[in-house]
Amino acid sequence: MIVYIFGFSLSLLLIGLAQRYKTKDIRFQVLSFFALLIPCFIAGLRDLTIGTDVNVYASPMFDIAKSSSSLKSFLNTTWYMVYVKKTISDIEMGYDVLVFVTAKVFGSVQSLLFLTEMLVVVPVYVALVKMRKQLPIWVGMLTFYLMYFNLSLNIMRQSIAMAFLLLAFSYLFNESRKGFVVSFIIAVCFHTSAFLGIIVFAIYLYVVKDRKMSFHILHKHIRIKQRTGKISRDGTHKLILITAIGVFAIVFYQILISVLNNLGLSVYTRYLIGGVAFLPKQIVVRLPFILFAMMAWKVLEENTLSLFYMAMVIVDILLSQLAGTEAQTMRVSMFFGMFRMFFAPILYVEAPKKNGKIIRIGMIVYLLIYWLYYFVLKASGETYPYMFYF
Repeated sequence: MIVYIFGFSLSLLLIGLAQRYKTKDIRFQVLSFFALLIPCFIAGLRDLTIGTDVNVYASPMFDIAKSSSSLKSFLNTTWYMVYVKKTISDIEMGYDVLVFVTAKVFGSVQSLLFLTEMLVVVPVYVALVKMRKQLPIWVGMLTFYLMYFNLSLNIMRQSIAMAFLLLAFSYLFNESRKGFVVSFIIAVCFHTSAFLGIIVFAIYLYVVKDRKMSFHILHKHIRIKQRTGKISRDGTHKLILITAIGVFAIVFYQILISVLNNLGLSVYTRYLIGGVAFLPKQIVVRLPFILFAMMAWKVLEENTLSLFYMAMVIVDILLSQLAGTEAQTMRVSMFFGMFRMFFAPILYVEAPKKNGKIIRIGMIVYLLIYWLYYFVLKASGETYPYMFYF
């Protein structure tokens, strides 16, 4: 535990210091560089038993890459992944290339683990930096460390995809279509489930539709005001409709499976095989974000991005009920829940004076309890206790 706590704390300290300077300031860049090296070294120096998927596909693929004479022969090689015969080319090309190049250039599986984490933490950090006028970077990174870092030591490919998808939307929020498209494509290259970003994009368009995004600096963050009418009433109606559609899709998820099959996307139905079941625990662990948002609602309702983040939390809660009998199904909800890395900092800075201390302290306590429960007590993903490879 000490490795994680010390690493997170030191990294956050450096990030907190970096926040004092402008993005282009050399001091910001140097402090950020060393802050991001820490989680990469934690990932790279870990024993191969830390993270279930390391020995499921990362290490075996690396060994095959080292012995392969060419990229073509590597891609055509077959092996058994959890008793299922797989061809390397069945894995997304982005990860295949990463493994092959790392094996040939560095020749160490620890280098692969280091670079894999770099492809997670750097996009997440850049996404938060691009949003720094709205939110404190350190709170976003605290959310990442306590909710997603240990996951990234296990579900490595999806974590890279999630990181680049988060980066894609940070570009979108800053009206950079090119950055959005490029980041989205990279995400899909590492895990095809990143196509779920299309649904996220559709929800974003719906929530922000017919709004003039005029930026006004107020209390050191950006408020986005609606062109006409009240955001509160319109936004609340849209959140209710999104919830209703989500409930319908979950209850009648078999229809969704049929649609995917008819569209030739049956590969994604494996995430929906769990079935619907009422899982109160999955609701309880996500509920604090809703409660904190309700406490700051009068401020949040004036910010369309906050409404979008709230929609993501709602969809995350709904999709968590699909886990039923198949744990893999839970991974679908992660592409929506990841926006908590934006939402938590917003809640932190938007907290009204009346409930400000409760929200800020409660948020940090909640994140700590979440990490202790999932990754320490339940040992989710087999990332605790930490062990070095040497």
